[in-house]
Amino acid sequence: MAIDEKKLKDRVFNRRRVLRDERDHYATDWRELSDFVMGSRGRFLPGDGDNQDEATHRRNERLYNEVAKMSANILSAGMMAGITSPARPWFKLTHPDPELEEYAPVKLWLDDVQRVILQIFARSNFYNTMQNIYLELGIFGTACMCAYENFDNVLRYEPYTIGSFTLALDGERNVDTMYREYRTTVGSVVKRFGTDAVSRTVKNLWDRGDYDSKLNVIHAIEPNVDRDYGSPLARNMPYRSVYYEEGGDGYKPLLISGFQEKPFMAPRWSVIAEDVYATSYPGIDSLASNKSLQIEELDKAIAIEKMHNPPLVGDSSLKQAGAELIAGGITYIPNMAATGKAGLSPVYDVNPRIMELVQSIQEKEERIRRFFYADLFLMVTELDRAQITATEIAERKEEKMLMLGPVLERLNNELLDPVIDRTFAVAQRAGILPPPPPELEDADLRVEYVSVLAQAQRAVSTASVEATIAFAGNMSQIWPEARHKIDPYQAIDDYARAKGASPKIIRTDDEAQEAAAAEQQMMQMQQAAAMGAGAAESARTLSETDTGNPDSALAMLSGAVA
Repeated sequence: MAIDEKKLKDRVFNRRRVLRDERDHYATDWRELSDFVMGSRGRFLPGDGDNQDEATHRRNERLYNEVAKMSANILSAGMMAGITSPARPWFKLTHPDPELEEYAPVKLWLDDVQRVILQIFARSNFYNTMQNIYLELGIFGTACMCAYENFDNVLRYEPYTIGSFTLALDGERNVDTMYREYRTTVGSVVKRFGTDAVSRTVKNLWDRGDYDSKLNVIHAIEPNVDRDYGSPLARNMPYRSVYYEEGGDGYKPLLISGFQEKPFMAPRWSVIAEDVYATSYPGIDSLASNKSLQIEELDKAIAIEKMHNPPLVGDSSLKQAGAELIAGGITYIPNMAATGKAGLSPVYDVNPRIMELVQSIQEKEERIRRFFYADLFLMVTELDRAQITATEIAERKEEKMLMLGPVLERLNNELLDPVIDRTFAVAQRAGILPPPPPELEDADLRVEYVSVLAQAQRAVSTASVEATIAFAGNMSQIWPEARHKIDPYQAIDDYARAKGASPKIIRTDDEAQEAAAAEQQMMQMQQAAAMGAGAAESARTLSETDTGNPDSALAMLSGAVA
């Protein structure tokens, strides 16, 4: 079935306009956050609310205190290390059936697949992309990335900054559409799509060797609602991908393609009802304090400058005398000598209350750090460990981790689950995953997260296991039968699962019981052998006893028996 190019382009550009109108409700806040937190973030093409080219837009010209920028970087690094650390496994694959999951071939296959996916992440630019995503999430509340198939590294992950993309929701309020706009060069477009796909204007620039001229490209990814289900072509896959040149010739797209599964991930910090973009997140929650902080920081700088370089007042006769100062303004007043003041003196006494201003600044800085969870991720570093125990540190850490619970749950649903699913599917089609055991044919797998933050969220469960076992141990000293209340195998399984231990180090219940039975049998054999050796030694001793000696105990015993 041929695609109606006119109908497709009209629909894409009309939807682009609607999605941009929705996004523009948030753009003012995003621009302010870019100015007051991190000016290198955010790309707003001409026409998105102003006519100024972003390439010449000055950033952070109102930023006098950088605590928000530092806190955002701490949040990004902390989430990177705590959620998707490249230095340790942060997820594992499981099966909904616990008994089947403990089956050795299934357990080993799940572990092997996990290892392959982690290797794909490590070989690609995944972790660099995730650091950008966490930074965008903290500052703007909404982030977006795409996972494209790549011949060299299986997948290539591409992060986008706020303002360069728009999103839309499906009927279940899940993000299912992403439109992206970006500026690129003539050379990049021609190399990517070919001279036959570009407009005559771009082709002429290419032919003249003008490879660095700029143009806008529109990329739309959305569910392919009118696809031909019987077609094997990429343009008929479940998700359609179409590129257009802004101002291109006619209705011809640069490229129409598709994806088997949703290729992009658009996590949001916190949303309300049907909102498309995040409404509450560290950047926007701390914006008022951040703005006030910049004013007070500037006031402090002005006050300090006036203290060491105050404005002066002097008699006008000094002007003719050639009085000169390197810095500071002079106001000349006629007949100033009549006032009893000679020479130069300050216009007014400069005695600002610097300490009160400094205290107010410190309070706002601390508030901004808390908004960005910098106090959480630097908690152990900043604690006075001379006055606190390890138990107190663990309890404080667990208490603060609870604050991130809702955020972690949303990240699992909107970021980590989709990126693992996408990577798994691409790796499976590429044939680099080991063949599954027969028990897992067409089975739905689950992802369980074992990162530092995920384990901290589950720390309460491990503490309860430890406390219960300790309590049962204390009771069994008085009532020995109490020890039978604990199932040690299940306790070990639950504890290892909560701690994220590798399944390869945990035996199944059947294997553990077989090992216990073998150990018990070995002990019985050793006891029997020991008893046999004792009996043989006794017999040997008796056989060597001299019964001819009437004074021996054996001779007397033999006589008594006789």
